[in-house]
Amino acid sequence: MLGMLGVGSLGYLISEAKVRLYFDEMLVWVILGGLLVFLGDLTSDWVRKRLREGDGLPRNRSVAPYRRSVK
Repeated sequence: MLGMLGVGSLGYLISEAKVRLYFDEMLVWVILGGLLVFLGDLTSDWVRKRLREGDGLPRNRSVAPYRRSVK
């Protein structure tokens, strides 16, 4: 998921910091990745809650196909 958000280089940055033995920098990248995941979860929960309550966001529609009545 993070790769879709343009954070594909985060793993690379962590690996490079580890190879260079910059453990403080590596820790910063790991914490940043965790924060991104946490913020994504909070946003997802907020959107799902709003969808369930019907606060102006589009509601789920039936997946059944539309049927015309034949006369």
